[in-house]
Amino acid sequence: MKLKTHVINGVELKYRNSDESVQFPVEYREKDSYFRGAWVSLICSDFEASDDKEQLKKNLLGVLKYLEDMNMNGIVFHLRTYNNAYYKTKLAPIDKRFGTYETFEQWDYVPWFIEECHKRGIEFHAWLNPYRIRTGGYPEGTTSEDVANMYKDFPLNPASDKNNILMTHGNGAILNPCKDVVQKYIIDVCLEVMEKYNVDAIHFDDYFYAQMSKDIDVLIEADQDDYVNFINSNPNCNYKADNADDKKQWRRDNVDKFIYDLSCSIRNFNKENNRSVQLGISPTGIYQNGDGIVTYDENGNAITNGS
Repeated sequence: MKLKTHVINGVELKYRNSDESVQFPVEYREKDSYFRGAWVSLICSDFEASDDKEQLKKNLLGVLKYLEDMNMNGIVFHLRTYNNAYYKTKLAPIDKRFGTYETFEQWDYVPWFIEECHKRGIEFHAWLNPYRIRTGGYPEGTTSEDVANMYKDFPLNPASDKNNILMTHGNGAILNPCKDVVQKYIIDVCLEVMEKYNVDAIHFDDYFYAQMSKDIDVLIEADQDDYVNFINSNPNCNYKADNADDKKQWRRDNVDKFIYDLSCSIRNFNKENNRSVQLGISPTGIYQNGDGIVTYDENGNAITNGS
């Protein structure tokens, strides 16, 4: 197969953290359906936000120009990062770099940007982080009540109630995945985005439960009372309060239930509105050893045994 080095604006493209040139076949036969997408996020400095209409247009058109040059047909665009919003909503604080609810009333960049994507044959996937409030950096000793006070002006957001918050290792916080009110809230967030905007998909990355203790001991972590309460309220379940594997499975069940309910909600929305919004989740990339068992180092990072 004959290959050529890919050059953009006179610059030879290299693989990330490598001196190896990116090469493409000279002749490429495109498949009928082949998703070539790029993740685009403000927090990764992929573009600059602005509350100035023309400046934001210029910045985002620059992103689309690059995607066109790369022959992409999909964008996974960050609209929700830390229990906030890069779009018009009253369900979470709007990132002020994009403006305020009132300025969104005057001009909302999201419909314009989606239309510009579609003009170029690029699908728009709304990238949302479901549970994450903050990965870290709160002052030492910050409590769930302290975090809830930060959301006192957003009563529709479950983070306004300390009982819906789990503090995480490294002074961060997430919405508690086992809470019905949290699950319903995230479904409402997704449905609102779908109702307001002509998105082609809702997309989550790998943020679900987060590490809550230094030693990764799930039986001493902040949701232990929730776990015990679930067992006491469901006497026929087989889970044991002192069994770590049982608790891990209970956590998986909480996420599974949420994803199932969300999937059903999206299917119903599509049926009622003649839409075809997709749902996607990108799992954490991990290594596996030869027998398919994942192993971890002392910090909880997945490692490989050489295969």
